[in-house]
Amino acid sequence: MTGKVMESLNQFVNSLAPKLSHWRRDFHHYAESGWVEFRTATLVAEELHQLGYSLALGREVVNESSRMGLPDEFTLQREFERARQQGALAQWIAAFEGGFTGIVATLDTGRPGPVMAFRVDMDALDLSEEQDVSHRPYRDGFASCNAGMMHACGHDGHTAIGLGLAHTLKQFESGLHGVIKLIFQPAEEGTRGARAMVDAGVVDDVDYFTAVHIGTGVPAGTVVCGSDNFMGKPPNLTRTSPAGSGRNVVPASALLKVETRGASDVINQYVFDRAQQAIQGAATMYGVGVETRLMGAATASSPSPQWVAWLQSQAAQVAGVNQAIERVEAPAGSEDATLMMARVQQHQGQASYQVLAIAVETLARTALNFPGREVSDAGNLSFIDDAIEADRQRYTDIADQIWDHPETRFEEFWSAEHLASALESAGFTVTRNVGNIPNAFIASFGQGKPVIALLGEYDALAGLSQQAGCAPTSVTPGENGHGCGHIAGTAAFAAA
Repeated sequence: MTGKVMESLNQFVNSLAPKLSHWRRDFHHYAESGWVEFRTATLVAEELHQLGYSLALGREVVNESSRMGLPDEFTLQREFERARQQGALAQWIAAFEGGFTGIVATLDTGRPGPVMAFRVDMDALDLSEEQDVSHRPYRDGFASCNAGMMHACGHDGHTAIGLGLAHTLKQFESGLHGVIKLIFQPAEEGTRGARAMVDAGVVDDVDYFTAVHIGTGVPAGTVVCGSDNFMGKPPNLTRTSPAGSGRNVVPASALLKVETRGASDVINQYVFDRAQQAIQGAATMYGVGVETRLMGAATASSPSPQWVAWLQSQAAQVAGVNQAIERVEAPAGSEDATLMMARVQQHQGQASYQVLAIAVETLARTALNFPGREVSDAGNLSFIDDAIEADRQRYTDIADQIWDHPETRFEEFWSAEHLASALESAGFTVTRNVGNIPNAFIASFGQGKPVIALLGEYDALAGLSQQAGCAPTSVTPGENGHGCGHIAGTAAFAAA
């Protein structure tokens, strides 16, 4: 791509900013959870249709029997009717009825080349959004109007990015080769939706695949081109049923929700199998039946190195990108786009998962860092590092002093008072004797919502000799000792 074309590309993407903002805020306001993204899907379909994309919708791209964590019929119908009342487009909504809210838009250039796919997700979380003027979406009038549904993971932004990408590709279609697929996936939360699209064959012909997430924990101006820290996750829902009912007040059935994760598929499968064995063993011991239903699934991520290198080379040329890196160390939970990645790779294609920071061509706008709140620009939070460094010695001293005074459970009077006094001197309001426990306290500051709690513990182990030859040295060798890290955890808790 020539410098002139690159400049034109940057200008065009920047011109989309008002549309991106409008789409994102609209999707945020009308948040819809997994498998009920009816309104969202109709608006996406209409936008793509107007651009001239070939569309495959609903049952064409979602395998009915592979859907996981599907709401009950009552919920599906209720949300379908609500979507119609909230502006879902009549010409498209029938394709999505019953929980088939997937879309694949195809741009065939007619010129030889590979099949390339980009995947974004559309669903919200089952959360209630904060209704407070300090919360920007509420203050600016685009907080979720649907109780119990909120875009707290940025999927409203992802959907807007997908539409922005669709506009950009059409604008520069003459320079493209091969086939481009844009995959709009339902029900990513809970890792419920990707398998149904994989089983419908939507990525079977894909040579190059990229899934996208706006930056979480990534500095402004950074693009992660090969995120490989997603964990395998086959969560399941298990119902345990006793043999009959009518015995006193013992319920006739019980519902147990279980989730397992592992850093690799092998580890995760081991944990999953052991959990199943434990559940079956408990049921056998008490003479009850067990029904297990898979509610979601994901695999560990393994990006293709050559494709990651290409993505890095392209991202580095984008205005506003300071660095394009391969990966980050922090664990990223689970993400079912890994199932699409795995299928592409099984068919000898290449796949990756990109994490975009907020500076990337203005496309990734505001990410939500935790339920009920939007996160500030990561650059605005850089002072945290300085604050930690300034107090580092203070809190390592606290850790050393608690090490020197090991106290077992319910006897941590010196440790409790030492910590409480340190936090009090730092400006916290300290409430002592919590729950009528003399050595329990709560240190708090601030007001309003949300309320965030950190738990610290400072008891030692009984009968554990600390090494007298090490610094710091226990003053009670052979009696009590800190062997479980509570001193470090408490110091970190106090510093936080």
